Amino acid sequence: MLSIAAIHVIITLVCIITGRLFYRIISDNSEKPFLYQALTGLIVLTTVSQVAALFLPVNHIFSAAVIGVVLLIAFIRKRDVLRFRFMPRPVTFVLFAAAAWLVVLFFSAGPVMMDDTESYHIQMVKWIYEYGTVPGIANLHERFGFNSSWFSSVSFFLAGAGEHNFFTSLNGLLSLWFCIHVGGIIVKAGPDRENSILVKTGALVMLVLAFLSWPVLRGNAATTNYDFITALVIVTLFTGILMNRNDNKGLPVEWLLWPVFLLTVRITNFPILLLPLYALVTGTVNRRQLWMYAGLSILLVAPFLARNIMLSGYPVFPSMFVDVFRVDWKVDPAVNRDLLTYIKYYNRVNYMFQDMEVTREIPFPQWTFYWFRYLFTYDKLVLVPGILGIIVSLFRLRHLKTFSSVLPFFVTVLLAQLLTWFVVAPDPRFVYGPLLCGAFLLPMVIPYAGALQKLWRTPIVFMLLSLALLGYAGVKFIKTPPVQNFMLPVKLPQPPLDTLRIDGLRLHIPHRILDNWNPRCYATPLPCLYKVDARLRARGDAISDGFRIQK
Repeated sequence: MLSIAAIHVIITLVCIITGRLFYRIISDNSEKPFLYQALTGLIVLTTVSQVAALFLPVNHIFSAAVIGVVLLIAFIRKRDVLRFRFMPRPVTFVLFAAAAWLVVLFFSAGPVMMDDTESYHIQMVKWIYEYGTVPGIANLHERFGFNSSWFSSVSFFLAGAGEHNFFTSLNGLLSLWFCIHVGGIIVKAGPDRENSILVKTGALVMLVLAFLSWPVLRGNAATTNYDFITALVIVTLFTGILMNRNDNKGLPVEWLLWPVFLLTVRITNFPILLLPLYALVTGTVNRRQLWMYAGLSILLVAPFLARNIMLSGYPVFPSMFVDVFRVDWKVDPAVNRDLLTYIKYYNRVNYMFQDMEVTREIPFPQWTFYWFRYLFTYDKLVLVPGILGIIVSLFRLRHLKTFSSVLPFFVTVLLAQLLTWFVVAPDPRFVYGPLLCGAFLLPMVIPYAGALQKLWRTPIVFMLLSLALLGYAGVKFIKTPPVQNFMLPVKLPQPPLDTLRIDGLRLHIPHRILDNWNPRCYATPLPCLYKVDARLRARGDAISDGFRIQK
């Protein structure tokens, strides 16, 4: 746990310094909230990592070189960049932040808790860390074609690709950033007394639901998934509107860059691109900033699409609507079709509750009943208030304008993302951002501010939250002594391997362990796969040459 805590501190400082440099150089303004600086710094470093991953491994040597350059530039511009202004916070808030960090560290230093992370997330990070980009690895396993810029982010900050679980460190830090940011809103939500109480209440509802729903904060800290980074960015943009009361003449520059970043995290985030479109149409960004952010956006998207093509042969895998690249490592179209079908129907009803063939035969809208019925309770905890908050807000758009003139448009964008999600793959973890924002909106659109003004006591709120988190952490420590890892995180499982050779290259097939329903690669040496297509061939004498399917 102590090693993970040290990593959290280092990553936070590096991201904030990078973000401050970026803001100072681009907009001559480094006085942004801490999370704005941290997220923008993270995006800048991700951009560098994505470009580099096309040509070389993004490992600790590369990271040290980049961070060294950042620190050198920061030292040269130390008067502008290294002068931090710390805002005083109540003691109860500090206690809450410490308690939240303890919970996050407990999960980050413990075992991985997600099938996808164990099956292919860690493997994707290892590919970037050890090789960069290798053509055709989606032919080893179709999910290796699920590219995300988040894997480059994790690889950049990976302390090592050894046997200990450092892979979840960055996700755990996101959970902590979320707690500090939303807790900061509760401390101070603006000068308007009545609206301020409503915003504080919305932030509290969001924070409590994020902790109650296991996958949002706790589960995220034990995975390498790329769902929560999307949620954190959307929540930060949403709360920024409320805290800064942005109107059409003062939209934040983050509306240009952050949505483009989300597109490279998960392609289905494309509805969020309505935000930069709105900023451009309303003319709220000066020309110099526009060109700089356009250039950075190209540096984000172009390597992302190029890497997609390198991994699978398709720029938007597994979709085949753009199929213009004639490369020898292209994934078999039949595999793409099966994968698209799986994504669509598995997310309607998990096949552990209902066979997928049954789900496919149920038409709309009947399948929505089964979808909701078989959702996990922790998903319903966020889904119900989130959807309700969005729906009620649509009937109170005029009221939302009292908080910010652009808030109704932002709510419309959230609705667009929810509708897209419901059609493509309605698993709630893909839209935690819009759902948490909807839950935040719920108390804001129900007029009972007068009663809240009399009841609200910020110190008591933080004290109760702190006691609940500390009590929870204590119980977890007592009940699960094997994961009391005070120095290093747990070691990743090492499944027994069957090894075979294809064209002289050694490939590893893991056995099923730990009562899992399927075999999982974890951090098994590369290349790791689950079944061997008889047509699989190596493209050369080295792993870095890639793999193809013989026609």
